[in-house]
Amino acid sequence: MAKGRRTFGRHEGWEVKVTLAEVSSSLPSQWVSSPRQEHHGAACPRGFRVSQESKMCVPCADLPQFYDWLYLGFMALLLLVVEWYIIDKTMRRRSFTPEVLALHACALFETVLAAVATLLSTPPVGQVLLHTCRVQRLSDWYTLLHNPTPGYTRTLHCTQEAVYPLFSMIFVFYGLCLSSLLLLRPLLVYKVFSGQGKKSVFLTMYAVPALALVHATMGGLLYYSFPYIVIILSIVSMASHFAFRLDQSMCSLFSQTIKESRNLTILIGHWFLHAYGIIAITQLRDPAFHWALLAVVPFPSLFYILTSKFTDPSKLHPVAVAKRSTRDRGRLRNFPARGVAHRNGRLSHLRLFSL
Repeated sequence: MAKGRRTFGRHEGWEVKVTLAEVSSSLPSQWVSSPRQEHHGAACPRGFRVSQESKMCVPCADLPQFYDWLYLGFMALLLLVVEWYIIDKTMRRRSFTPEVLALHACALFETVLAAVATLLSTPPVGQVLLHTCRVQRLSDWYTLLHNPTPGYTRTLHCTQEAVYPLFSMIFVFYGLCLSSLLLLRPLLVYKVFSGQGKKSVFLTMYAVPALALVHATMGGLLYYSFPYIVIILSIVSMASHFAFRLDQSMCSLFSQTIKESRNLTILIGHWFLHAYGIIAITQLRDPAFHWALLAVVPFPSLFYILTSKFTDPSKLHPVAVAKRSTRDRGRLRNFPARGVAHRNGRLSHLRLFSL
C-alpha cells in the first residue's frame, strides 16, 4: 500500500483505497476526518455506507421515508402493547380501576419518554430529525452474513450498519425504556400502591431483552412484514377477546362492548392497530382511495358479532350437546355429593364440567 493511503472500505470483495485528499474533495467538510481519526478497519465507519457508484464510503444523508417512520412507530407500539398486556394480566381486574389506569399511564409515559430521548440522541443530536442510509434489500439488515472471501483465502469482516440508524436506535430505545422502567415504575408501585403491580415490573424486565433479541435476529424480516403482522394479530386478538365472553348472543356482545369502558377501550385499540397496518401497507400513495380504505377497519368486529349466533355449539351439534347433558345428569345422580348441595332446605346444583 502506498504511503499516505488507507483502506477506507471494502464491498463485495472490492478493496477501496483512497487518500485523505481524495476523501476531502468528494465529501462535505463536516464529514471529513482528521488524520488522527482515520478509519483503519475493513468496514465503513458508523453513519457511512459504500456507494454503489463510486465504491467509496459515503455519509448517510437521506431522510427517512414514511415507511421507515411507521416501522419505528411499530417497534415502539410493540413494546407498549406488551407492557399493557402484562399489566392487564397481572392486575387481574375486570374493569379499569385507578391502580390499573395509573400503571397503564406510567407505561405510556415511559415509552414516550424513551422514544423522544432516542430521537434527540441520534445524530443530528438535539433535533427530531434523522439522517439515514436507505434500505435497499433484505440483506442490508444482515451484513454479518455477507462478509466477502476474495480468492477463497480469507474472510474480510465488513460487518456494519448498512441501514443506519434503523437498526441501532431500536436497541437504544429498549435500553432507555428499561432504564425508565427501573427508575419510575418501582416508585409508583411501592410508594403509591403499596406493592401492587410489582409482578408487572419483573415480567417487563424479561420482555424488553426478549424483544431486543427478536429485533437483533429478525429485524429485517419485521421491517418488510410488520404491516401484515399488525393486521393479522389485531384481528386474531380481537376475535379471542370476543370469544372469551360467556354470553355469545348478538345483543350481549353489543351491550357489553358499549357499556363497559374496558371492552370499548380494547376494541378501539384493535381498530387503531388495524388502521395502522392498512396505512403501512398502502403508505397513502393514493390519499383519496387509501383513506377511504380505513372505513373497513370496524368490519371484522362487526362480522364476528353479527355471525356469532351461527357458531353456537348447541345449534351446530344439537345431538352431541343433548348426549352431553344426559351424561352430566347421570353423573349428578351417581355422585350426589359432588353435584348437589343441600342448604336451608333448598336444592342448589353445582356446575359440573366433564373432561
